[in-house]
Amino acid sequence: MKASVALAVMIPLVVWVSEHLVLVKTRSINHFVVWKSQQPLQRGRFVLFSLNDWPAASMNQRLMTTQEESWFNRIGGQFLVKRLGCQAGQQLTTVTNQQQYHYLCDGDPVTTARDHPEHHFVFNGIVPESHAFMVGDHPRSLDSRYFGLVPLDTAQRVLTTAELLKLNRRG
Repeated sequence: MKASVALAVMIPLVVWVSEHLVLVKTRSINHFVVWKSQQPLQRGRFVLFSLNDWPAASMNQRLMTTQEESWFNRIGGQFLVKRLGCQAGQQLTTVTNQQQYHYLCDGDPVTTARDHPEHHFVFNGIVPESHAFMVGDHPRSLDSRYFGLVPLDTAQRVLTTAELLKLNRRG
């Protein structure tokens, strides 16, 4: 009897946790577990999104090179977790100098790309509605520096373990 009660409690709990827990499979961010959240998307916070529609839905109008096609084939259809670096309505600026591309959001530094300048996304303007510039924590992260603006129609805010613990302490 006790075992069946424990099982009746554990199975829904395991299902619920598995629907909210996300294991990060790359070194792109400094966390390996994040938790899906209903909190609003916010600059500087982590977001879970898919590149199913990339590059057609991105604002990057360049033709894909062979290497870009290779990158997309590796990540297309997968969910990625990145930091929201610049969001709709904000000014995204790309400044280039000596093989480096500096990305600024409303004048504040977001990230820099140093390698493969022929593959960098360049944008100077207001980020369009329902799009964002996503960045990883790792300097060699495959992110918006290479694949452009990301459509946010399926994006979801995720919380790190530290953010979850901080929320729990506040009650």
